Amino acid sequence: MEAILEAQPKFLNSNNNSLLILSVKKTFKVLLISLFIDVLANLLEACKDQNGSRIIQQYFEKADREEKERIFQQIIAHGYSLMADMFGNYVIQKILELGTIQQKLKIYEIMKGKIFMLSQHTYSCRVIQKALEVGICLRKNCASPLPNRNSRITDQYKMKC
Repeated sequence: MEAILEAQPKFLNSNNNSLLILSVKKTFKVLLISLFIDVLANLLEACKDQNGSRIIQQYFEKADREEKERIFQQIIAHGYSLMADMFGNYVIQKILELGTIQQKLKIYEIMKGKIFMLSQHTYSCRVIQKALEVGICLRKNCASPLPNRNSRITDQYKMKC
């Protein structure tokens, strides 16, 4: 959203129009937040749609921390089903890639105790592999990130899907 807000017409670049620029930015941000809230209402359905999944992934890449948390809070309640979904698994993978440690650990909590079952599924095994790649520990009684992203460690735990 910040990148969009930074784009300004050339006539607004003069110092005399700084108040106008701030006003336009605030108004535009309010409109974007309103649109974002509307999208959140249908987020689960969008995650399960090919184009919707791509849009959510792209938005998650560019979103600020607050917006990422809003997306995450809507998705996490359905995290297990999204892991096994043809397009939803990509959204979960994107969160594992770009989310906060707390978000990654919440996804781990969903997977905990279900690793074998998830690893047998065509789509959810990719989520497990991504978790291993980004350094989330999937071993029993481990609820923290691996100490480093040493490829030998993650290769040792990777599952073949």
